Amino acid sequence: MIIYAFDTGISTGIAEFNTNSKRCTLLTLDADKVNLFIFGASFNPDIVVLERIPKSSKYELMKIFKEVESRSKELKSYVIITAPSQWKPVSKARGWKYSLGETIHERDAFMQLRYYMWSHHHHDIGDV
Repeated sequence: MIIYAFDTGISTGIAEFNTNSKRCTLLTLDADKVNLFIFGASFNPDIVVLERIPKSSKYELMKIFKEVESRSKELKSYVIITAPSQWKPVSKARGWKYSLGETIHERDAFMQLRYYMWSHHHHDIGDV
């Protein structure tokens, strides 16, 4: 199973996790590159975890969120919408660590993915 988590922003953090190989890949893309990524041949997830963005967000952020959500549904991916108020307290309470990746957006995407695995599959993918 392939799972993607997106931390949408002007620079968007993306975490990809393959449950078979247990491999996690992280990247950060500028807003104008996210569309290219989700329409690329390698983007075919089983599950997409998206962090809800505030209704007061800039149009560009809302557009990215909607494009990722729409493309994921076109590909028949199961889409989960999370909120920081869901995954951040769990991350802190469980003492989850994070050392991989280069940006806060990558960290947040990874933590959303980890929260999804823990809350939906009762499996902790571990610290990276």
